[in-house]
Amino acid sequence: MLGLLLAPVGAAVGGAKGASEAQSEDVVDTTRADLRLAMQDTDFAEDLRARLAASTIAGDIMVSSMTSGASTAAQQSASSASAGGPLSHIIAVEYKLAIFHQAHVNPKIALVAQVTAQVQSPDRKQMLHKATWTYCGQPYDFVQMAANNAALLRGQINTAAAVLAEAIPYDLFVSKVPRSLKGYCMDFTDLPSGTGTKAPGLI
Repeated sequence: MLGLLLAPVGAAVGGAKGASEAQSEDVVDTTRADLRLAMQDTDFAEDLRARLAASTIAGDIMVSSMTSGASTAAQQSASSASAGGPLSHIIAVEYKLAIFHQAHVNPKIALVAQVTAQVQSPDRKQMLHKATWTYCGQPYDFVQMAANNAALLRGQINTAAAVLAEAIPYDLFVSKVPRSLKGYCMDFTDLPSGTGTKAPGLI
């Protein structure tokens, strides 16, 4: 049984600096506002938490409890007894979301979601393993990404949560080989569900 700590590191929106040279100022302002709103009101943390809790990819390994910060982590060992048994490990998960852009004028942009997991002993006095996963979405023109209430960006955030929630327990407890990189991005096409994404190689 595992306890899970999920804490945000930060979120950022890459700018469309200079895009007004090719687009009207109103279009640029509206685009940036729609992208920023999508980043702010899409609950990546809750989506990732729920998907990790529901994961069965590691067999009999289960998430017994979750917190959104360190302040309640001390109660996990005590509360886990009533949940069915003592914790074997605690996994502390930190994440950050950002928008990557390849140019300043009419940029193509993509979501980058990075999650770092630390596997800790139940008393949190020893770190047993640490790993980082980086999901990169496919790049689209920044105006296209923001269209329809930033539907493409919101879709990439949802896909990132689904892919990472499968990859983290799979890589920690099932896979015997390191996850492959293409530059900065990771390739997730080997995941058992078959829904993993190919690394676009943004960087």
